[in-house]
Amino acid sequence: TKYKVETNLEKGEHTFLIQKATEFSQNPRYEITGIAFEGSPAGKKPYESDKRIEFYGDSITSGSGNLVPNGSNEVAWKAQNGCQTYASFTAQALGADYAVASASGYGIIGGWNNFVNKLSTYSEYTLVDEKTPWSRVDYDADLIVINMGTNDHHRDGNNLDVESYTKACGDLVEKMRSEN
Repeated sequence: TKYKVETNLEKGEHTFLIQKATEFSQNPRYEITGIAFEGSPAGKKPYESDKRIEFYGDSITSGSGNLVPNGSNEVAWKAQNGCQTYASFTAQALGADYAVASASGYGIIGGWNNFVNKLSTYSEYTLVDEKTPWSRVDYDADLIVINMGTNDHHRDGNNLDVESYTKACGDLVEKMRSEN
């Protein structure tokens, strides 16, 4: 889908923030083919806060269904906006830069009705389909928020292996600590 956004702004300095609003499984890649200005832009000034947060999660963090009107039976993942979630609102409220790794139906040890949809499937990559590694060393988060677990319970007929789940959670936290 191609989008064209036009706006008339008053003269002066303006900052633009461009974000992908869907999770990796929905339109995994997007491309900005051009930005046009009347006049001349002052130059690239990257936005960077001195605060950094990483969010890891499932459909709640992705915003799955957050645009579905009440009473509608619209498919949740088709009506999502990851820019209108607790992750985005939290980062904005704190004036923080943030990164989100989230996918609907995924869990820590397995996802919705399967053993395959695990956080590790996508949390290690910036481009999931190409397996391009995400470097936490370069990002160095001040705060990491992990909102997982709902889908782990729903896999395998709601029989959660508590011991495996507890160990996987501990391993995840230790890994995150060692990298930040």
